[in-house]
Amino acid sequence: MAECLQGVKPGPINSMVFTKPVPNRMVQTGVTSGFYRGMVGPLPDPCLFRVAEAYSAFSIEDRPLVTTMNMRPDKPLVESAFGMVQEGIVLSYQMPALTSRYTTLHTDTPPTPHLPIEGYVILPCDLPLVCSEEEQLHMNSLSVDLEMSHKIEDATREQSSSSEWHLLCKPRVTASRFREICHVRGESSANSLAE
Repeated sequence: MAECLQGVKPGPINSMVFTKPVPNRMVQTGVTSGFYRGMVGPLPDPCLFRVAEAYSAFSIEDRPLVTTMNMRPDKPLVESAFGMVQEGIVLSYQMPALTSRYTTLHTDTPPTPHLPIEGYVILPCDLPLVCSEEEQLHMNSLSVDLEMSHKIEDATREQSSSSEWHLLCKPRVTASRFREICHVRGESSANSLAE
């Protein structure tokens, strides 16, 4: 059973594809779900949301499931993966609006400060380690100037989906590991972390 579940993870029902268990499948074919595809396009007139009123004469057992969704014409609309829906219904929180992987540039942000900041001095620190010539050359290869850093930032905005980002991050201490490195205790744990 564990072998059958390899690679299975939760996700939106409408994006799942069900296929036969064929090893090394290269082409994505199979059955896709049509769940939540009942209505496409703009929302109907708000008066159509008066489903509870329309079925008020029916007994609870005879009312359709839609009457339990608390749909009302006065409820505010929110974005979902399928367009505008009423706030609080299942789609509003189980299928939120899709977020883009692309960076949104905000033109109204204040300008970045000119670096280095005037009057700021990095104080020397006592390091017990002296680099060998090979280590020093490696350290020098990691340094970039301000212009190059802007080019790198522009070219790697997709981050994990950018091959260049992976190449640049591999030999560097990145933000995700910075705290771990700052709090390392003992030489053996430092060496294993360096490895």
